[in-house]
Amino acid sequence: GAASAILVERGWLYSADAATARPQSYLEPGERTVRGIVEELRRGAGGRALRAIEQDSVTLWSARWLDADSLRARLPYPIADYALRQTPGPGIPDMPRRELPHPYDEMLHVSYAVQWFLFATILIGGSAVLAWSRRRAEK
Repeated sequence: GAASAILVERGWLYSADAATARPQSYLEPGERTVRGIVEELRRGAGGRALRAIEQDSVTLWSARWLDADSLRARLPYPIADYALRQTPGPGIPDMPRRELPHPYDEMLHVSYAVQWFLFATILIGGSAVLAWSRRRAEK
């Protein structure tokens, strides 16, 4: 098949107003070897995935997530169904900030179990207290 471009997520940038970062201030020109983690691009994730931001000589897009359908409509070349999330390492600049994904552990499941146990306790206990107080008020 035809060659497809692989998008590289270089990390995230701080933004004082939580809306406008300046990626053009953190260029990494030249050919590079990129190491990272492959992540599938979302498809039809809903909402506005891309929005145009401050323009210099090129159009910059701000993305909350990478949506394959939105990207394909805007790019003049085919792209892969996945992106490469660049990981930190030697020779990698501090900005944009690259992070390793946080691994899931068993405590995540335990915290949800405790949360739902507490919801059930509140529901059953609250219902019992309400019934007891109404019965007492009727006497």
